[in-house]
Amino acid sequence: MGATVVVLQADVSDRDQMSQTFEQVKATQLPLRGVIHAAGVAGYQTLQDMELSAFSSVFRPKVTGTWLLHQFTRDMNLDFFVCFSSASSVWGARGQGHYAAANHFLDALAYYRHSLGLPALSINWGLFPGASMVGKEYHEWLEKIGLGEMQPEQGFSAMGHLLATGAIQATVAKVDWSIFK
Repeated sequence: MGATVVVLQADVSDRDQMSQTFEQVKATQLPLRGVIHAAGVAGYQTLQDMELSAFSSVFRPKVTGTWLLHQFTRDMNLDFFVCFSSASSVWGARGQGHYAAANHFLDALAYYRHSLGLPALSINWGLFPGASMVGKEYHEWLEKIGLGEMQPEQGFSAMGHLLATGAIQATVAKVDWSIFK
């Protein structure tokens, strides 16, 4: 369909690596049309028992990484800037306060970008089979409270719909509303 895809690898939370990456993008002389930030690390620990290193490991890819992407692209004419957030930032997540907070940053950044007239969408994803960032025990608990798994095709369809509507933030999840409270 005429698209050119360039694959580059970098740590999204490392300013120097991201600077080099965007220099490589500029060197291709192809316009960058969009960003999908899907990086993340989950962790399970109560806040009172958490070491700073655990907190930082979850925050770096989400908070620092998304901010760097915003900084490096804010003067570009992007068609989209999509943040893969988590439903945990909307509903909370037992033992994952740091993960929920990091994802909430993505939601807030989407509103900030929108206020600047920049494209922004934060999707608070529910569960996907095999790609979930939650452990088996936590996954089973989520299913017991009414949160099921979506198929990837459902997610892609929802993302396409949300991009077409101009939404800023939306939760996309398979919910059994007769169980979920």
